[in-house]
Amino acid sequence: MPTLFKETLRSSVAIFNAKDMIPFRNHSSVIFIGDSQHAMSPFAGNGANMAIMDGYQLADQLVHAKDLSTAIKSYYDLSIPR
Repeated sequence: MPTLFKETLRSSVAIFNAKDMIPFRNHSSVIFIGDSQHAMSPFAGNGANMAIMDGYQLADQLVHAKDLSTAIKSYYDLSIPR
């Protein structure tokens, strides 16, 4: 590893001051999925995957829940920990 650092050109190194977002809950008429729902690094490349999984879970909850508010709560309960 020391050789790797020694041989790396200083001009090829970039620093990005990025940090993970603090998780939040939404309490309006908008339901977040994908990047907007998850506290993630902008460099993780997981937004599309999260959007697909969130869309599936949201649709599943909308089909099987007894009412809309229960479906949304269940979706967030499943989605937020991910």
